[in-house]
Amino acid sequence: MLGRAVQARNRLAAELAGCRAALDVGCGIGSLAGAMHAAGIPDVWGLDPSPYLLQIAAPRHPAVRFVQGLVERTDFPSARFEGVGACFLFHELPPRVADAALDEIRRILAPGGRLVIAEPSPVQFDIRDWRAWVKRSGRR
Repeated sequence: MLGRAVQARNRLAAELAGCRAALDVGCGIGSLAGAMHAAGIPDVWGLDPSPYLLQIAAPRHPAVRFVQGLVERTDFPSARFEGVGACFLFHELPPRVADAALDEIRRILAPGGRLVIAEPSPVQFDIRDWRAWVKRSGRR
């Protein structure tokens, strides 16, 4: 993910361009949600369990609506969104929660809606790669 997060978010947002309403699940500080809005999606929402991250997201992306909640149990009505994006979220979820999250996303996506997901490569979890990064960065 080093140096690739912005590129991944922009690609996800481009894949959702043309949607009228989109949701960034696990939005954190709202970077994907902001990219979605910049891609021309007029009705963008961000969902995250952390009130602290949402407090950072709101002033950074004033055109986006942010709500606190869980991706596996949203309060959104069925078929609410034409697009849903998840950037570096699913590897953080236990399998049972990830399955529930996908069921919930299916429920809130409109028929024909798009789900776009970016996840780290398995190579990025290799401890040797982590040690190489630590050495290059000067950290120990």
